[in-house]
Order: sequence, then C-alpha cells, then structure tokens
Amino acid sequence: MTRFIARSQIRYAQAHGDYARLHTGSGSHLVRVPLSVLEERWSEYGFVRIHRSTLVALPHVSEVRM
Repeated sequence: MTRFIARSQIRYAQAHGDYARLHTGSGSHLVRVPLSVLEERWSEYGFVRIHRSTLVALPHVSEVRM
C-alpha cells in the first residue's frame, strides 16, 4: 500500500539498513530511500543530520540539551 505523508508531518528519520524510517506524530513509515539521499534532498526544508543514523526536522525541535 502506498501512503503519502507531508514532509511537514515528519519529525525525524532514522536509518534502517538501506531504507529510512520516517517518524510522525501518529506513527512511523518505512521508505526505500537511504538516509543520505533524504539528507541531501531535505536540507533546505530544515532537516539536519544529528547522528549518522538520525535526521531531525528543526521545526519540530523545542529543546536542545548538551
């Protein structure tokens, strides 16, 4: 089944082998795209790689702790 998700709903993405798992407020979805490709395509939309396996949407970040 194909499901379309607005990029604005995605809070973060995690590497899942050669795929990526997109996390929203209501669940997660596996896509056949490597995290590196998402990072390249989505950087201009506020997505930042914070770890080798995690890409976050800055508009959804409310706090950063060191």
